[in-house]
Amino acid sequence: MIAFLSEAKQQKLDFAFLNQVRGHFVDMGLSPDVIDAVILVFACALALGVILYGVNLLRGRLFPPPPPVGTIENPVHMRAILTDALDQRSKVEVTLPDEGPHSVLPCALLDVDSDRLVLESVRTTLGETWVSRPVTCYFRVMGSKKNAVHYSFTTPVLSVERTGPDTLELALARPEKLEIRQKRFFLRLEPPREYVLAFALWPEKLSENGVFMENVKGWGKPELFRTPKVDGGVLLDNLSAGGMRVFVERQALKDVTIDFSKGKRLFCLLELYDPETAKKLRFFLHVRVQSAFDDGKMLEVGFKYLSHGRPRHEPKGYVEWLPVGEDGLDELGNWIQKRHLELYREKGVV
Repeated sequence: MIAFLSEAKQQKLDFAFLNQVRGHFVDMGLSPDVIDAVILVFACALALGVILYGVNLLRGRLFPPPPPVGTIENPVHMRAILTDALDQRSKVEVTLPDEGPHSVLPCALLDVDSDRLVLESVRTTLGETWVSRPVTCYFRVMGSKKNAVHYSFTTPVLSVERTGPDTLELALARPEKLEIRQKRFFLRLEPPREYVLAFALWPEKLSENGVFMENVKGWGKPELFRTPKVDGGVLLDNLSAGGMRVFVERQALKDVTIDFSKGKRLFCLLELYDPETAKKLRFFLHVRVQSAFDDGKMLEVGFKYLSHGRPRHEPKGYVEWLPVGEDGLDELGNWIQKRHLELYREKGVV
């Protein structure tokens, strides 16, 4: 409040300026009563502006905006989560930038202190060059209902100390915030049915020169498909930035030539609704069967994305096949991450 008064005091009215304005109005032939009324209105408006500025400034200091959805910044809450991870012996994956194929360092959480975290790893190639460099860590905590909540944080390395011939301890600064987030490539979501606008599968199609067919119309009619109005006997059970799991009813496979054996490749169309933009996202995918399990009534198939088709401007109806990176499809990963946060918010986790 004292700071507010001092700032408001600095905004005091310049009465010499007002007298100068009053003199100009007198020279114009206006009566003193009219001039005083105009100056009074002007002064009140200026004073009101100063008061509103002070109120907004004070409100911003007393009531700071809440953190983004999915972000935990309260130190007590953060320590409780990290302590749960310690008690549950949760594995912590530390990602090391610029380390190539050895960029992930599996660790065990040893201690949670007020200003640091202590991790242990069996990898001993990490040296002092990592001190003061930031790393991103991923871990999970099992909730009371046996639901896993995944968290991540970024923080600098304080020290690296070899504690044995095959072990080292890694001390990290206490993170400023935790984010409810899993590695996007592995983050899986059971998509809300109303958000899946279309899902279709074709056998892999090759053009005359032996490459993947870029003409989508040349794929023909999909052998399996599902829309909000057509069941089709196929269900998209879950998906991630790097793959998906699909259930196919045995009855729907009668007239299907698709081979779901492990290693076989297919074309896929996936259309999703984005509630933030009220638009649809469309993905043309070239996928490989990673796993298949048949219980006699339902076929469960796991797919991995190999490449995705980017629509060409010319000729229309054609796609350009691009490889899928190590982190999967960014656009799809972002959509999944946002839907995950919506679910957490509905459950009251954040």
